[in-house]
Amino acid sequence: MPMRIAVFLSWTVGVVVSNNAALRLAALDTTLKPRINSLAIAYNTSYTVAVHHADFEKPWVFTSGIDNHAQGSLMNIGLLIPQGSVTKPFTVATMLKLQEQGIWKLDEPAHKFVDPFLLQHNGTTMLELWKDSRINDVTLRQLGSMQSGIHDYNDTELFTFFQNNPQFDVSPFDMLHQVNKTLWFSPGNGSAYSTTGFQLLGLALANVFKIEHWQDLDQKWIFPHRDSYPGIEFSKPGPCSQFFNMAHQWMALEWPEFQDIIDYSCLNSWAGGNIAATAQDIAQWWLELFDGTVLSPESVREMTTVHLNTDYFSIGSFYAFGLEVLDWGGGKSKAMNDTGVMFGHGGGDYGSCGYGGFQFDYNFSFHWQSNSYVGMNSSAGEKSNHKAKSWVRCSLYNDVLQIMSNFTADVLPCALKPQP
Repeated sequence: MPMRIAVFLSWTVGVVVSNNAALRLAALDTTLKPRINSLAIAYNTSYTVAVHHADFEKPWVFTSGIDNHAQGSLMNIGLLIPQGSVTKPFTVATMLKLQEQGIWKLDEPAHKFVDPFLLQHNGTTMLELWKDSRINDVTLRQLGSMQSGIHDYNDTELFTFFQNNPQFDVSPFDMLHQVNKTLWFSPGNGSAYSTTGFQLLGLALANVFKIEHWQDLDQKWIFPHRDSYPGIEFSKPGPCSQFFNMAHQWMALEWPEFQDIIDYSCLNSWAGGNIAATAQDIAQWWLELFDGTVLSPESVREMTTVHLNTDYFSIGSFYAFGLEVLDWGGGKSKAMNDTGVMFGHGGGDYGSCGYGGFQFDYNFSFHWQSNSYVGMNSSAGEKSNHKAKSWVRCSLYNDVLQIMSNFTADVLPCALKPQP
């Protein structure tokens, strides 16, 4: 059964009081900056961390490491980093805002909104694609909460295609035609991660907003103001380098070779994964997503209704509505009372990644990102570099958690493990 977590809380619960904000910021400076510097050097890449709280004037942010290895230029906090599935909460927040406005109800069948656009622009329908009558029972909510039964795309095949066709933009129609059309389960009777469902949600939104071409979907519509998050972009078809402030991204090939993919397609999985952003703007988004700036309290409750993943990967962990439940000890929480558990999302493309969310016990947001999916220190060995991502982000999050909790939170297991 779904579980509602009482997360839309007053800022009086566990709040860092105003006269302590300066102390917290100073502690972040003292603790985080040298650690981020040393870790970026250790793994020959860049790491950026941003932290925000209602009592901070703006997000705390720090970055260290290399942006362009060919030229030796350094990362800076104004560069955008693609981070894939971090897009998903923006898509679901848009859906919820439309429900608040009475445009649709999220328990309506998805095909009602998808099929008109799909038929007009691709000559087909969901039923014709899946050839399974159960597909018409899939609701908008089930697509965003991973409870539709629809398969995810084949990541191995897509990675190979991406390497061989770096400038090719995989459209939502391409993905829908290529994905496995069997269902994991009848809609609503399980949970399995599926970015494919977000392709369908993107088409549903395109239909609601009455746009002519799917790529014209305004994914910033959900922003409280057009200039709310200047460091967040949603990529259209074309290379990542179409943005003047885009970071270089380093895709791992045969160890220890890496390829700069800044001139590759940046579309990724569109409404399920085309964000490129600065850490500080996403940290601000995480804070405002849950404090009433973006959505109503009821929408936040809907977005944070959790259930167990039953199929595919991450079985036994929790997912909500466009949100992962992150415990940072192992990545995706398998116990809602894990220390430091957050509502947020992780994501990446083949050359960069980001992870973050909001921590309700201590009322702060956290976001971590890197312009390589794995470490790039060839002298450290392949295994160490591949383990770097999860350990580094968790270890740095533990430092933040301790500071923001006045050192009352339990130390995360990752911080007790040796560095890879």
